[in-house]
Amino acid sequence: NEHLFQISAICRPSCQNGGNCTLPNQCVCPSTSTGGSCQTLTCSYKRPCYPGDCEANSCTCEPSFYSTSTSDGCINIRCTAEEFRPEIVQSNVTLAHIRRSDNETQFKFTVVGKDENNFTLVWSNQKRFNNLRFEFDTLIDTPEIPERPNYVHDAKIGIVASSIEASVSKIPRYGGSNRYIAFNKTYNCETGISNDNPAVEKDTCEINDENFATLIEHGDILLLKFRSRSGGFQRLINIDDRGKPYATKHYNDLQGEENLKFRFDFVVPEHCSLNSGSCLPKPLHIDNEFTRTNIRASWSNWTDAMAGMWQYYMEVFKLAPNRDERLVEATPIDPVYNITLNHTDGEMSSSYTPDEPGMYSVLLKVSDMANNSRIARRFVLYDDTSVISVSNETDKKLYISSAVEETGYAWQTPSNSDDNSVTVNVRWDGHFANKLHEDGKFLAEIEKYPIQFKDIEDDGILMSLKFVADTLDDDEGKRTRKAITNYHGIIKFEVAYDQSPSEEVPTTGWTVIPLQESISTQRILEDGDRLRVWVRATDVMGNTRADSTFMRIDGSPPFISSENGSDHQVVLNIEGGEFKHSSRANFLASDLQSGVHKIEIKLTVKSPGKEDMVTYRNFTEARRGNDITDPRCIGFDKIGMCLLPTQYVEIDNCWLTVSKKDLETASGELVVTAYNQAMLTATTTFD
Repeated sequence: NEHLFQISAICRPSCQNGGNCTLPNQCVCPSTSTGGSCQTLTCSYKRPCYPGDCEANSCTCEPSFYSTSTSDGCINIRCTAEEFRPEIVQSNVTLAHIRRSDNETQFKFTVVGKDENNFTLVWSNQKRFNNLRFEFDTLIDTPEIPERPNYVHDAKIGIVASSIEASVSKIPRYGGSNRYIAFNKTYNCETGISNDNPAVEKDTCEINDENFATLIEHGDILLLKFRSRSGGFQRLINIDDRGKPYATKHYNDLQGEENLKFRFDFVVPEHCSLNSGSCLPKPLHIDNEFTRTNIRASWSNWTDAMAGMWQYYMEVFKLAPNRDERLVEATPIDPVYNITLNHTDGEMSSSYTPDEPGMYSVLLKVSDMANNSRIARRFVLYDDTSVISVSNETDKKLYISSAVEETGYAWQTPSNSDDNSVTVNVRWDGHFANKLHEDGKFLAEIEKYPIQFKDIEDDGILMSLKFVADTLDDDEGKRTRKAITNYHGIIKFEVAYDQSPSEEVPTTGWTVIPLQESISTQRILEDGDRLRVWVRATDVMGNTRADSTFMRIDGSPPFISSENGSDHQVVLNIEGGEFKHSSRANFLASDLQSGVHKIEIKLTVKSPGKEDMVTYRNFTEARRGNDITDPRCIGFDKIGMCLLPTQYVEIDNCWLTVSKKDLETASGELVVTAYNQAMLTATTTFD
């Protein structure tokens, strides 16, 4: 029988770590070990050293890496290796409310959370949104690492995962610091990256949640955490077995994170004067509500409990009268001036000089960081040009209405009372006027500010209305919404009385009277006294204008002659008279106080057995002379004409026509009446 025997070499010591004993005491080692008995492990696919440096079979990892197991090698990235940490370079968040019935976007608010401003907190006053959209970019720029050893077939480090965590927390109902988490969700970015497929430079994530349905309340916080992880792989091959895959090792990850916080505040700012009235400063103050220089507005003491104050937007509008002659902002969304100022502590102010005089409104929009806003309004009249004018029109003169109208309100009779108290009535309807203020209705009632952007609010964008609440409308000073009582732009009248001959405007003795264009007063005046009445008008700008009127007291009737003589006779059938057949009655008439104003002629025909018949009755002016040096002058009228005592009236003989049968018995009577300027009379009769 034949027997087969296998003879094997024996190695002492035996071969280790996969070595083969091929000859006595001679081991053939694989690439993973070395030494007489393969007792020493080498840097290999079983004991990788990448990225690192293997010297004398000792592995030293690159500075950014470390090893926790010889079988894994330098697969761990140090947490301090920021160059391998992904960086979120841009993050956008859009909160929107999209109506489901027609997909109309009613509200949309986009925040760039990671940009040059590096926002991490955003305040909002919008409570209704149902759509969240996220976009963010992550970059990684890994440094060069040593060349791969032959047992590392492939290796990559990059961005391996991105996600967004969104949570809504609420103020605890019963106090405390632990907020109630009402919503928490993590949105994983589906961009195809993983530990086995890292993005080596950039990854972009976009997520759209169309069904966000969490109720947002005052004080809520929406916290968004943008996260990206770095990682990657090493694919090891068995170089001892024709390069077959041996294992895949994955790097541990470093995480990059950026947070963006939305805080919700639905309460408008407060001013200390509105509720408790605990402070003196006003929500908005105009330094001078009637100004010739500029419009200066100031404000302070605005606060906001939650979001804090943000900014102030001041607008100036020119007011114009509407068809009801009330003032309104003619262009309520197009101011003549506007400025935005960020909030600072203490008093803030802004000034503006209009291009033209007018009534202006100043609106101050006060906003907190969530853009909750309130608007205060004040009024100011700017006028650097207007003056008070006096009218020369007949129906707008200043006159003493108790004096005689016919003689130009210059003369009045004395009182019959024992104390010589005379009632003096003065009128000046329309005599004084500030035409600019009157024509522009500067002092008229002012309408409420018209509500703006109601259609936007109705369409779902909350806090869009622009309006002025009654509590913040102008209620201080003299120029409020109420009309300023005035006559033709005049707000105050004063009077002064002067019985001296002076025509100078008095500096003392002025008395403010009720606002009206007339006054009645009692003055002690005797026959021959004079009285000048001064009226001074003032407008809201402080402009003044004074004017006066003058009268004298005349209680003495005129003199008229009665005895026949050369100066008192009827001359019949004169030549060259006023009429074709004229007669003339000569007489003397004079008045040393006011002068003879006019002559009344009354001619009566008397026939026996018949009623007397007045055939003519009329008035004629008293004779005056142009020569002021005429020695016959007994005085002068108000225009400087010489008052003559010698008077005559001419008679048309035809006024005396009677029937033939009455010629023998009929007679004529001429009654002549002289009137002075106080309309006192004296009469004489010619037969």
